[in-house]
Amino acid sequence: MVVKYEAWPLEDVILEWFHHYIKVGEPFQKVVVNDSDPRINKYGNVHGNTQERTLEITNTKVTDGGSYTCFITVASVSTMVEFKVSIFSSPIIVSAGIAELSGFTASIDGRFLQHRNYYSIVCRAYGFPLPEIQLYSRRCLSHEKCEWMANESLGNSLRNSPGEVFEGTYETSFRLPVIAKQTGSYICLANGANEKPKNVWKTQEYKIIDFVVTDVPQAERFKGFNIRLRKFTPELTKENYATVFEKDTIALSCMYQKWYYNSVKWSSNYARNGKTRKFFTAAGKHRSIKISHEEGNFSNSEVLHIFHVSPEYSGVYYCSGTEGDSGLSVVRAYELVVQRPLAPFFHNENESTVITVQYSHPFELDCNASAFPRPKFEWLKNSTRLTPSPGIQILENGRRLKVLRAVKEDVGIYTCKVENRAGATERNYTISVEGLELPVTSKNTTWIMQAFLGMLGCFVIALTSVVIVLKRREQTRVKQLKEMYRKLHCSVDGSLKVDPTLPLNEQTEKLTYDSRYEVPKQCLQLKECLGVGQFGRVHKAAIVDTDKANTSQLTVAVKMPRVGKNVDHQSALLSELKIMVYLGFHPNVLSLVGAVTKHMVRGELYLITEFCSLGCLRDYVRQHSPGFVNELVFVTPRNVHPSYDSTENDYLTPYMLGKIGNLRRTHYQSEVDPTWADELARNRITKSFLCTTDLLSYSYQVANGMDFLASKNLIHRDLALRNLLLTENHLVKIGDFGLTRQDNKYEIKKLDTPLPIKWMAIESLSYREYTVKSDVWSFGIVLWEIFSHGTIPYTEHNPGEEFVKWLKSGNRLSQPDHSPEEIKLDSREVDRKSLLLFALTLLEEHFSYRLMRHCWLSKPEDRPDFAACRETIAHQLSRCNASAFESLRDDLENAQPQIIPDELRKSEPFGEPYCDFFYRKESTVPNDEPETSGLDNATYFTASTLQC
Repeated sequence: MVVKYEAWPLEDVILEWFHHYIKVGEPFQKVVVNDSDPRINKYGNVHGNTQERTLEITNTKVTDGGSYTCFITVASVSTMVEFKVSIFSSPIIVSAGIAELSGFTASIDGRFLQHRNYYSIVCRAYGFPLPEIQLYSRRCLSHEKCEWMANESLGNSLRNSPGEVFEGTYETSFRLPVIAKQTGSYICLANGANEKPKNVWKTQEYKIIDFVVTDVPQAERFKGFNIRLRKFTPELTKENYATVFEKDTIALSCMYQKWYYNSVKWSSNYARNGKTRKFFTAAGKHRSIKISHEEGNFSNSEVLHIFHVSPEYSGVYYCSGTEGDSGLSVVRAYELVVQRPLAPFFHNENESTVITVQYSHPFELDCNASAFPRPKFEWLKNSTRLTPSPGIQILENGRRLKVLRAVKEDVGIYTCKVENRAGATERNYTISVEGLELPVTSKNTTWIMQAFLGMLGCFVIALTSVVIVLKRREQTRVKQLKEMYRKLHCSVDGSLKVDPTLPLNEQTEKLTYDSRYEVPKQCLQLKECLGVGQFGRVHKAAIVDTDKANTSQLTVAVKMPRVGKNVDHQSALLSELKIMVYLGFHPNVLSLVGAVTKHMVRGELYLITEFCSLGCLRDYVRQHSPGFVNELVFVTPRNVHPSYDSTENDYLTPYMLGKIGNLRRTHYQSEVDPTWADELARNRITKSFLCTTDLLSYSYQVANGMDFLASKNLIHRDLALRNLLLTENHLVKIGDFGLTRQDNKYEIKKLDTPLPIKWMAIESLSYREYTVKSDVWSFGIVLWEIFSHGTIPYTEHNPGEEFVKWLKSGNRLSQPDHSPEEIKLDSREVDRKSLLLFALTLLEEHFSYRLMRHCWLSKPEDRPDFAACRETIAHQLSRCNASAFESLRDDLENAQPQIIPDELRKSEPFGEPYCDFFYRKESTVPNDEPETSGLDNATYFTASTLQC
């Protein structure tokens, strides 16, 4: 491979060779070509101004195939040349065996496979052209003779899977998921071996895999040879099963893989033998010990039975055998410890058993007894067994009895019965209740009756007053909602009278409703709740046909008032509905699908929007942050010191500007490596991850949607990452227009109104003024959230007067970790003239953090508009990934609004006349109090927080 190039100065040229190839089961390989390999030779020649460099590989192997890239770098500028190399080779099986279910490495011993465990049979072959792999099987092991069968898995195949084929640069791997149920053997063959499997060992392209199934416990760890304890004496409690007690009958089963081990024997040096090793045989004469042989489908066992075991049988028991192929001896040991049981007894024999308790007070009884093994406790009252009930608790595994309230019925004799295998004992407690009969005089009775009647009268008066007030409130509410409904539908056929010189937020009363958006309520099926906001809650839903024969449906999201009967909540939702009707469709703004308005008085007002399957953008970037792929590459020119001195007032002087111009620049991976975008696209096919391209794409779409809203004179006022939604095609949708309604000339007067303080501009915090430029400030915060992967801004500051002063002093958020920036700016705001000079210097290189700082300028008129923000981001996105940017533009251009299909529109419920609204008192009202609070304490704060 020869590379010719011209460069100057020659002494600064850096030339590197890389070998790229794909190996199955491993990440994409990019390896520096190693000079230490004797087969590799690098040399060069000079022809005038042309330099020639050669990479020579002798005695090539199939593993030398792949692509070779030569990178040439001089003065921080790089270029590359790529060579595609293929080494032709006959197919060779390089590995075959048993692997983990999802693995590719044959690391499991096929002689000791645990019964009903999951594994994979893997075969790997080298060759070019890439070989094909065939798998055959038979119902005997490699040293036995039987017929090979094609396409037969011996009944071990998992879900009848035919297997998976994976291809690399010079290798093919085959993986068959199996479940260990049948012993046999498999054979892997590379392509070209067309002769019958029974004669295949005459060639070199095969490997045989023994597949031996055993039910020996922990077979893989102990190589199919292990000891298991069995007890034949029942226990009162399950936790005592593993402990051996005196007079138990036990069996020690030495289980072994039946095809691999032989000559299995038992021996011991227990105390009765005087600590000497003694072998047991089936024909041996032992008074309490018996040896038996058991055979199973997957293992055999030599079983050592010990009857009525005593402590003298404690010791170490050995099971030894011989490996069939090597003849080596294998030994497993089990230490038997025989415990003496201890009968139950009470600790305090002088404890008082006659107890007096106060009426209506709780009391407890403790059964202070011990035993070994742990005993079983039982409580009785007057010889009747007690069980837990609402008034009685049995605690600490039955040791303690608690009565929550003493009454007359609790008088009696309580018995605590304690029992284990060694015996039983019990103790009685006599309980009496004090204060059951209280003397009551006639004078006290008269006073109590008078007090009761007085309280009853006050309660009746209060209840009547509450009923009257609630009834009047209900009448007022119904009247207000009827008036809102009348105004809404009087505007259906009216002309639109919107003043283009005024913000749309001030003219929501002039906006009209379109009856074509009306959806019959019976066609709407609500599903799970997706979230709760300040004025409403959102559910996933489906628009369906009431005719059961028509199964078509449309998945949507439905927003409804947070409190159905609340007039303010319905008013806010109506304003949002009319705004969405007025806005129409834009690919980056949440679009309206329909609405249900006929039943407003019942609290049933539904706003139907398109459904975004990936949910909230903030949650999405947080979830995918751990696997983030950073596409930023920082390149620092030679002989540059990336630092500068600031003057006392933080102005950037021309002297300093010259230094800044020489600092490191931000580049993207696609600018350094031309194959980067293609590799990124290939990886997206099989993996879901987040990368710099995605962050730029989301930023571009938010600016695009906000530019559309600004063109409609709409001030959002609550732009934040939590209010952005993401569709399945990764289109960002701006939603939640809940704060876009008019509040007395953009001012919020009520001190209890929740505000997104950390996203608000300085003028909004100081004077409650909202403009398009205050939305630009919020857009800068959104950029910061995107590039910090959903982190909450200003986590070290509490909203309040001090926070506003901190912002007015010029302080801003610091640079996010994953935003492209050449100059690590101080977190204080510089003056406007210096910032303009700074922007001119870094026009091409410095992007996201510079744009954020522009959005956070103190004077609103100095901030950029959304169109400028969009173009700036578009330039960076085209540099980062031009193909992804073109694909995004095509998706935005071809995006279509989500509409109700014609087959649903033509159904009978949609044909009903759109008029006639009746309110009936018996109508049902949705639950007014949702289970979750709609306000995020880390996001929204009341306006009183800002009061000095």
